[in-house]
Amino acid sequence: MKTYGRVIVVQLAVVIALLGLSAPAQNLFEADNGKINEFVNNDGVLSTNPTLFASGLNAPRGLVFDSAGDLFEADFGGTAINEFVNNDGVLSTNPTLFASGLSGPGGLVFDSAGDLFEADSDSNKINEFINNDGVLSTNPTLFASGLSNPSGLVFDSAGDLFETDQESGKINEFINNDGVLSTNPTLFASGLSDPALGLVFDSAGDLFEADFGGNKINEFINNDGVLNTNPTLFASGLNAPTGLAFSPGALTVEKFQAKVNLNPAKSDIDTCSLTANLGLESGFSVTNQPVTVDVGGVQESFTLNAKGRGVTSADTCKLSYTKNSKLWTLTASLKKGSWATAWAQYGVTNADTPKGGLTVTLPVGVTIGGEAFSGGKSLTYKATADKSGSLK
Repeated sequence: MKTYGRVIVVQLAVVIALLGLSAPAQNLFEADNGKINEFVNNDGVLSTNPTLFASGLNAPRGLVFDSAGDLFEADFGGTAINEFVNNDGVLSTNPTLFASGLSGPGGLVFDSAGDLFEADSDSNKINEFINNDGVLSTNPTLFASGLSNPSGLVFDSAGDLFETDQESGKINEFINNDGVLSTNPTLFASGLSDPALGLVFDSAGDLFEADFGGNKINEFINNDGVLNTNPTLFASGLNAPTGLAFSPGALTVEKFQAKVNLNPAKSDIDTCSLTANLGLESGFSVTNQPVTVDVGGVQESFTLNAKGRGVTSADTCKLSYTKNSKLWTLTASLKKGSWATAWAQYGVTNADTPKGGLTVTLPVGVTIGGEAFSGGKSLTYKATADKSGSLK
């Protein structure tokens, strides 16, 4: 059912988002000695002084967020994976059990299909928990073996899987060839402190590494798409850091387009559509993902299937990834409504407009994967009184 609401527009923030200059305000979570710390992001500046998020854990290792905003933690000492559930944007500090009976669980990471990969350190292998239509299996299957005490795991934007070999102090890379992930790794970097542990990429493409032996976090800088293999220091004075994870942040939008057709002479035939390029990670899982679209206060909610499609009785939505642009494109069509009342406050009225049309700012909002964007789109409205109008 469509609902009507009011969206507050901050024009400065809209300009920044449209230009693609804003980065998600993501906090960095770090698994420490029996606890999880949080490095808070203040207006785009990541603090190097952590605050406590959760304690009383049993040698926590890998950390990763799923698309719903839940935090998964590999409990090395408990041979289990715990889950900190996200309830309406509030992350619980009390974990629930996701899977048990593992052999020294370390790094955790989700791929684009929503499968969960786990570095099983003591068995020298990587396990995969398969996502079946939005339901994550708690029984793992083997992905790769013959490693040297694997620990940290992370996917880059190309879909390659990076893994830290704890005993050898190196980082391996499993190459993605046209969607098929190799199970035979190649060497990316070596000579790290023994052991080299948690790995995570930020929104700028920089790679962060938890240096267990050095009690610090290193950062591999991304320069125009080329990742430096020589790290710089991010934070020090930690206590055996292991897993790393960035929390979901504000949704960034590279650009969007909206179109509205209003017919006041007839009821329930007004339409609107929205196309937006979203700054989501390449590994974002679409299956069972809730999406809400808001065009001038007219809202519709969808649940996406494994192909990124959402359908209601009258409306459609699709989310797809383009490899060339490395952007997710959201297309939504909302049909068969009577929305003159909702849009009148923005100047979209049942009256003649000037010859060249009337410039109006229509608020637009998108919520997906626990992240949200709201902004204003400057459009031209042309209408003939008591007949029809078009806004685009």
